[in-house]
Amino acid sequence: KPHEIIESKPDTELYDLRMASPFPSLHEHCTSFDLDGMEDMDHAHTPYVIILIHAVQRWRDTHDGNLPKGFGEKNDFKELVK
Repeated sequence: KPHEIIESKPDTELYDLRMASPFPSLHEHCTSFDLDGMEDMDHAHTPYVIILIHAVQRWRDTHDGNLPKGFGEKNDFKELVK
């Protein structure tokens, strides 16, 4: 009698949101948003990719242009996004 194995957690695809190196028109569009000056309601309706691209830029500005490396820096980045 054959024994079948079902993968309960299939591998998920990773999507490239172009956050590390956004193409010029995406970067221009994202930087047109003033997240700090927005009302809460407007901020709540801002696409998450725009918030993440802003966070990546802030991180790079304070870390010599580098992306987060290692567990500690990635946790610090998550706090920056909050």
